This record gives sequence, structure tokens and C-alpha cells, in this order.
Amino acid sequence: MNKIVASLAHATSEVTFAAANLNLDFSIFKFEAPSSYKPFGDKLSLERRDKAEYGTPHITARKLGALFNGTLPKTPTLITAYGTRVSEILPLIDSSSENIAVTSLFGQQLGADGTTIWAAATSGDGAVPVHLLACLLARTWSGPQATSVWAQMIAERKKEIAKGFEKGTMKDYPTLAAFGQEITRQQLAEWDASARAWVRAADEVKRKDLDSLRLIINDLNLPIDSESDLYKNVTNVWHSSMTTIENLLNGIPQTVYNGTTLLGISSWHILPDVVSFRPSLKEIKHNDKLVRPGGVLTVGLQYVPRDTDHDDNNSNINEAQGPLGVFWSLSLSHLKFYGPPVQVSHSLGINATRVTFDQFMLLALGSLSARLKGSLVECSKLFIAIWTLFEETTVGGQSDDGALQGSESSPDKGKFINKQQASSQDKLEAFSFIRRQELNWVKLFHEASSTILESEGVDLEVACMLANCGRRRGKQFWSSLDPVNRLFGLCDLRIVIPLLKDATTQIGVLRAVAQRSKAARKNDSLLLIRYPAPRKWDFQTESCHWEACSAVPSTLPTSKRAHDGSVIHVSAYKRFIIIEGTIEGDSLRAGENRISGRTGHPGFCTCPGDCLEVPENPAINYTAANNACPCKYLKLQCTRACHFGSKRECLREPTDFDKLIDRRLQEISALGEYGFVSYQIRSRRDRYGPGMEEEDFYFTDSRSHGPHRFEFVAGCPQETCLYGRILQHVTGSGDSYLESRNMPGSYISRGANPLPHGVAPSFEPIELSYDDMISLFKTHKLSIIRLISYLDTGTTMYPRPRVSRNSVNHPGQLNESQKVPEVQEAIHRSLRALAHAADVYKLLPSVTVAMSTILFPDLYKAQWVPGWSPTPQKSSNIMPREHAFACLAMFETGTLDLSPASLGDVMAMASGDSLFISNTLLCDPSQIPKRHEITRVVGNIGKAGLAMLIAPPFPRSKEAALGDWNCISHAPFTGESFDGFKSTSTHLSFTGYTAPLLSTDSHGIQDIEAYLLETVLSVYNSGEWIGDLDVLKTLESKSEFVRVDQILDCGHDHGYKGTFRFVVCDSWEELLEGSEDTVVARAYQNWQARLALTCIAVQRGYNVFVLPDLVCWQCLYHGLQKVSRKRDETEGNLLIM
Repeated sequence: MNKIVASLAHATSEVTFAAANLNLDFSIFKFEAPSSYKPFGDKLSLERRDKAEYGTPHITARKLGALFNGTLPKTPTLITAYGTRVSEILPLIDSSSENIAVTSLFGQQLGADGTTIWAAATSGDGAVPVHLLACLLARTWSGPQATSVWAQMIAERKKEIAKGFEKGTMKDYPTLAAFGQEITRQQLAEWDASARAWVRAADEVKRKDLDSLRLIINDLNLPIDSESDLYKNVTNVWHSSMTTIENLLNGIPQTVYNGTTLLGISSWHILPDVVSFRPSLKEIKHNDKLVRPGGVLTVGLQYVPRDTDHDDNNSNINEAQGPLGVFWSLSLSHLKFYGPPVQVSHSLGINATRVTFDQFMLLALGSLSARLKGSLVECSKLFIAIWTLFEETTVGGQSDDGALQGSESSPDKGKFINKQQASSQDKLEAFSFIRRQELNWVKLFHEASSTILESEGVDLEVACMLANCGRRRGKQFWSSLDPVNRLFGLCDLRIVIPLLKDATTQIGVLRAVAQRSKAARKNDSLLLIRYPAPRKWDFQTESCHWEACSAVPSTLPTSKRAHDGSVIHVSAYKRFIIIEGTIEGDSLRAGENRISGRTGHPGFCTCPGDCLEVPENPAINYTAANNACPCKYLKLQCTRACHFGSKRECLREPTDFDKLIDRRLQEISALGEYGFVSYQIRSRRDRYGPGMEEEDFYFTDSRSHGPHRFEFVAGCPQETCLYGRILQHVTGSGDSYLESRNMPGSYISRGANPLPHGVAPSFEPIELSYDDMISLFKTHKLSIIRLISYLDTGTTMYPRPRVSRNSVNHPGQLNESQKVPEVQEAIHRSLRALAHAADVYKLLPSVTVAMSTILFPDLYKAQWVPGWSPTPQKSSNIMPREHAFACLAMFETGTLDLSPASLGDVMAMASGDSLFISNTLLCDPSQIPKRHEITRVVGNIGKAGLAMLIAPPFPRSKEAALGDWNCISHAPFTGESFDGFKSTSTHLSFTGYTAPLLSTDSHGIQDIEAYLLETVLSVYNSGEWIGDLDVLKTLESKSEFVRVDQILDCGHDHGYKGTFRFVVCDSWEELLEGSEDTVVARAYQNWQARLALTCIAVQRGYNVFVLPDLVCWQCLYHGLQKVSRKRDETEGNLLIM
């Protein structure tokens, strides 16, 4: 081995010496471009064409072309066809900008970046194939990864040349000369960046064809190449794709067994017809005019070797283990400064694809449907139902009277509205909440759902492909926490019940689900619904907070009889008014005994007429004492509870409380239900009533003495809840049950084992079906106010309890509570974050995002989300500019998670084929754009990676010169509008200063993927430099200058009066010189000059006033009299018109 290494080193030194003697300067060689490329060169911008012919890209193309030329297959048809294709695509790329500001500031950077194409076309043989390889790598790998592949390929190629030189087989002089030339990593990165920008721009033109191609790619399971050595792997892919597509262009059909050709046709945008047999026969016709008839690509067939000596390296692929689609795996030894080679694998689908934001929402919909444990169709219909309810409520004026004016009340809990106290103002606030787009994410998913349910043909296939990809690959995009409520918990009755309009609706829903249960079929008295009393009564000794009703109709006798004399029965519901006796101290036990009958006396008064008095000596007169009224025996006030809810002669005159009960019984009768009164004892110290959690409670009806224990089955214990009566199964008696009449917490055991405490054996879990849930939306049974709040926050109206059953006296009493699971809140935070990202992208309609963003885990943890995410229902819906750029960086790359704190001074971002420019740079200084508003144009600054453009901290400006005296007059201002700065222009340049922006996973990477780039925005007048601007710092300052409002209804004569003593400034020389008088800089309706004047004047210390088009000079003059100079050393007042 040592001998081999020494031999290779000796050969390398020899060929290096020989190459040095050749002294070939690649920069001086320029070749005539092939004829098919000349239309492309004619359409390319002058700056990019000049750079491609004489700049660094030309040198890089010559070096790489010479270095690899000897290894390339001959593909003349492909080289010619590619020139024709790029010449067709370039004019179709929308590189024009209607915004004059963009054209002025970024004119040299606008347009598709075809620099490497023209550089390759004018650099001789081998250069165009090198560009084709750059497109292959840019399609699959990130910038740093592709640059690492180039570095490793060059190193291995040089070793190959050295070996050939030693053997005497390498005699090509350009190749030997290229061996001795250094190609820096920065040159490789810029070469990759230009090719990457072109591929992205061309994808937009060919999007429809590429979408149909992805329908085939995503159904396959093919590696691009399985060779472990990177140099051999990439070379095989490069050469094989060129050769196969050459044959297709010549009309020769091709059958392939790996993904190499699919990578080539998607990267070079040459699209033959494709036939796939996976999973079933599918044919995609592209009708590409460059491909001759017969050039059909067949994929998806199983490879069968023609002889036993040949073994295809892809025939043993395990499709169950490999990633779906076409994938490429490499080992990168040049990616990091230190460490072993990094194994990377990317898919031609999710890793190499860019989609529009609308298409990304399909990915997000699929991801969310999987996270919410629902099918894609279920989630789609749910979002449509939710948004339809919002629209009908807001646009159609559908009232929420049930929630606002319902006869059944619910407690006032936090921000949720008490239905008794609600007013039309509450409804207006709910409508305003929707109009402010606080739930913009619901609208986004409604639109994506409509695409799924309404699309047809290829559009439907593409939509389903994206959504299903999100289901498979994006499960952790919203939250990596488990578990999560199915379909936002909207099938969980504990969550849904508080969202319903009123108690009547709540009871109806619980009755509907209860009647489908097994318990309802066994016994109509097993299930009981408790709900807040419509009117809450609080008296000194008695109160009413709850009512109860049967969940299943009971068969009840009537006063009527049939012809045969039998009693007629009816099926009806029962309702119970629950009266609580509020007593204190030792009387609590006595009161419980009175109700339960544990005193030795009947639990209820059975006096035939007047209540019998207690004898003076109960111990002697036992019979009279035993027949005495239990209330009087216990020295307690006699109440209606003693008489089964009826009035007796022993009572005093009917009280207000009695009247309320009678009135409520009449209301129940009017509902067609039977009303009863139930009585139970509770201590004053107990916190009891709607809004308080009770997993179980004790209920006494009129048919038995002792209270029955009912335990939670479904619903919301704080409002309306379904309870089941605890029963004891009797061994050997089939399905018969025996009621427990022991003390609370104990059970009768007749040959059977006691049931565990808190178990209701006959009640299966009850929840809403999917159809039930959708029906609630369609029938408007949900309170719009509560629904909005729940969907916005992800938190339920009431906390989920942790129940303590350590106390027998107070079963079900709470010792602490907790919020809904953290995962639910996390998902809703991610949903709101995605909605704010959509607010940024809605201003960028043609922008694409990295499909791999769906792989980002825990969106709500991205650095651009915390720190600004507003309090629910109190947000301003405005994302700071630095957060907007951090958001764009993440969606542009799919991986970068930059800190907004480092982006506070960023005015623009360059990525791929896009320039993202803050609107602050593109508007008149009198306007105040929102900080998150950003404009995107097709363009490229010619640098690798993602560049964040910042201004120098201390911009310079020209000083006044004595020789300019003849240009300065400061003539009196007469009120005439004029533009004296027509020759003013602004230009962009770079100082060369950069600062890396480190992401969370960028440690050790040789190439910096994101960085700050110091950018100078300079002002010129007729080609002469005036100064540099810091637009953001100037225009976003609240104290540096004043925007004068346009006020024309003041009643003054708006004409200018000469007594104001203003002087004119119509040139930069006059501005730089300054004046003690108030100066009017006239740049009327020239926004660019007004912007430059504002920035330069502020930097020089003027008191600047930016005027509107129309102004009242008298109001302005009086306002100026009240303004004092900020500092002694500042200039005077400057009015910019």
C-alpha cells in the first residue's frame, strides 16, 4: 500500500510539473456558441452574458470541461436539443417586474440566471455536459452537499489523470493543463448556485409536465445508482443519463431499471413520453417536439439478466425497506471539515421538489389528517363544514341566538360568554373575530380540502399524491408529542358539549347517543342527564343549581283508561328539579339521615294529614315518637322534600321558593315531559354548582329513600353530562342488577364480588360518530363564539381533572386540575404559525417552497414562531420583518431555522432564482408599509447559498465642495411643483463583508448555507456618486422625520404665500450645502428621489418633513413654527415635495 501511495504521489508531482510548463490561461479562450444556444444568449441580460464570457463562470466552465472531457460519451443530439430547450424556456420565465422601484434598485440582478449555460456554451467541448451534471446535482442535493460532490469528483478525477500520465495514456494537453489549475470551493459553490437558480426558474415554466412526471416517480421504488464509491456512482449517473436521453431524442425506445434517466429528464426539462408498470400500467404523454417518434421511456419492469455473468446491481433491492420514489445515496467525505464521510440519501420526490404554497397546504392537510387520526376525506369534509358554518354565520347573518339568548343557561367561565348575559355585541365580536382572520388556518385548510374533493383528472391525482405524501412523511410537522385527540377532539363529548349552543341542544345530543347504548336497552332508569338549572335559586336553607332528566323515555301511567278499563301508558321523558338543602355543622349528618331513612323513622314524611308532633317524652311514648314527623323529630324545618315535592298543611304559606318550583314544573310540562322534585343535603362549605367538576354525584328520586350513586359516562360534568347509575351484578341471575342502598362508597355483596370503586360495568365508552359531528355543523347546533375560541387556542373550556377518591364522604372531589394535553396546544400553535406564514406568502403568489419543509419537526418550535406569536384573540396579525425573513428562509430551504434576532437589519434576501425585497425599499417615504410585506422577483445576485442583505452601519455621503458654488442659488420658493432630481438613480453593490448565520444543524459544514451580506444602496446623480442609504433605519425611525398628513378640509386657502420665506432646493449640491432658511426640495412625484432625499437629509441632521401631493401651506407653516430644532448642530427644516 505504501508503495502505491508513493507511486501516486510521484506521478502527481510529475503531472503537476508538466501542467505548470503548459501555462495555459483558460480565461483567454472563448469559443463560438453552438447555433441552438444563440437565441438563449441574445435573451440573456447584458451583465450576465458579459460575466459568462469573461468572468469567473467562464473560467470555471473551461477548467471543468477540460478536466472531464476525456471521460464523456458523445451525445451531439442531446447537446443541441438542450440548447433549443433552454432557448425556448428563457423567454417564458416571468423575469419582468411591474414595480419600477425593483427595476431601478435591482436591475442588474433581475431575470433568470443562465450564466452557467452561456458560459458552458462558449467554453468548448465538455463544458455543456459539465453544466448538465451541475443540474443533476442541484436537482437532488442541497448547495453544500452538491459543492462537496464537486470537490470530491475533482479530487478523484485528478488522481485518475495522474495514474494515466504515469502509464503514458494521458496526453491530452487541455486536460493536463486543467490538472494544474486550482478550482476553489467558492467557485464551485457559485457554479452550483447559478445552475440551481436556472433549474428552479425552468421548473416554473414546465410545472405542469413535471407534476405529471411525479405521478410516476412517486409510485416507483428505484435507486439512482447503488455504487458505494462516489466518483464511480456520480460518473455512472452522469454518463448513463446522457446516453439514454440521447437515444430517446433519436427515437430509440429505452427501458430502464433505475432512476438515472428520470433524474436526467426532470433536471434538463427534456420530457419524452413515459410508460410505467408500477403499480399498474400508466402512460404519460408529454408530446415533446424535441423527441423523435418512438422515443418512449419504459420504467417499472423487473430486470431479468440476459446471461449468468451479468448481474444488475439494482436487481436485489428490497422495495419494502427503500424509500418511496427515486432516491440517490452518496457518501460525502468533503462535506465537513472533520469527521468520517457523511452518508446522505435524498429522494427525487420530497427532497428535490418545490411546490407552490397552495400545493404545500395539500401536504399540510395530509400531514394533519394523519396526526388527527382521521382519513383524508374525513378531515377535508370537516374543514369544509367548519368554514361553511363560519361563512353562513358571518355573511348570511345566521344568528347564534341559542348561544346568546338561549333559555337554558351555562356558567360564565373565563372568556366564554354566559348565555343569559350575552348580547348582540358578543355576536358582533364573534363576527369581527372571523373577519380579522384570526382563524386563517381554517380557511387555508378549507381551500385545500376543496381541492381534494372537487378536483378531477390529473389535478386530482397530483392533489392526492401531495396529500398522501404529507400523511406518510409529515406526521411530526405539527408536533412530535403523543397522543392527540381525534379530529381536534370534536368526537369527544367532553369537548363538544360545551361548544353547543344551549342546554336544550346539549340534552338532545346526549339523549341521541345514549339511546344507542346497551344500557339504554336494558333499563330506562340507568342513564341520567344532569344539566345546569335554567334559573339558579339561592335561599337561606335551600337552593337549586342543577336539574336532571332521563336519557331514555320511560313508560309512565296516565289518568286515562282504555275501553277495557286498563290504564293507558305513555312514553315520555322525566325531568327532576334538584333541590339542595344547605345546612351546617352536625345537622348535615342529621339531614342525610332524614333523606336516607337511617334514623329509625321513615325517610319521608308519611303523616296522613297534619304532621304529627313529637311527644314530650319520646323514650316512654315510643309509638307516638315513631309516628311523629321526622322533620320535627330532628328539630329541622319541614320542607317540600319531606312530601315528595308536594305542599302539605304542615308548611307555612307558600314561599317564593315554592312559587319558583311550581312555575318550573309548569314549564317542564309544557315541554311534554313529566316533572319531579328531588332533594339532597349539602354542606354550605361545599363548592357546588355548574362550572365545578364532579365525576360522580348522588341522586334521590321519589321512588326510594336512599340516594343512588351516578358516575360519569359522557359529556361535560361542569355543564351537561350523562351519568350512569352504579349497579351490582347478581351472580347466577343472568342480566339482573341490584341497586346498592348502603352508605355511599359501599356495595351489596350477595354471593358476588363487590365491583371496584368508580366502575360502571354496564356503560361502554360513548362518543360522537363522525356523521354526528358533521351534522352538528350543518344544523348550526354549535355556538360560534365558543367554537372559534376552542379552535384558536386548542384548550377546552374546562380543565381536565385529576380525580381523588381518597375521601368516602366526598367522592369525586378534585384535588388539582390540568389543562388539555400539551400536544393539543402544540398543534394549535403550529396551525397559527402556518397561518402567519401564509400571510407572508399571500403577497408572493408565484413563489415556490421546498417540499421537504413538511419534514421539519414541531413547527411551533421554529425560531421565527416564539417571541411574537400573539395571545389568542388579541393578535395584531402583523409579523415583524425579521421573523418574516426567517420564515421565508425555512420554507425556501426546508431546513434552515434562523434566529430572527440576527435578521433585524435585513432589507432583502437572495435565494436560488428569487430576490425577496422588503417593501420599505420600494415605496415613497410618505407611505408606511407593513413590516412583514415583502416583494419577490425572479433574480439572482450570483452568489451561493442564502444571502441576507444588510446595509453598512454608518453610510457615507458626499460633502459640499467649494467648486459647486455656481450650482447653488436657493431661490425663493413660489409654490410651484417641480421635479429637479430627474437624473437621480440608485444602484446596488456589495462590500465583500459577510457574516455566517448558523442554523441548529450546521456545525462542521465546510460551506455556509446562510449568511449576512453587506450591501450598499448608493445614490447617483447623472453618474456621480452622492451618498449611500440606510433605508430601513431611516424610514422605520419614529423620530428622525415627519410624514405630513394630507389635510384639505381646514378651510384655508391652500395656495402658497410668499410671506412664508421658503427657499428652493432643486439639486444635490444645494441640499449638501444647506441653508438657514426652510428648504423645499422639489422632487414632485419622483418617489425614488424623494426616498434618497429623505435618507441623505436625515443622515445629515435635517429636520425632515415629507409632504403629500396636496398640502395646505398655511397649516404647514403654523405647524413648523411649533417645531424646534432637535440639536444645536443640526441643519434647518427640509420639506420634501
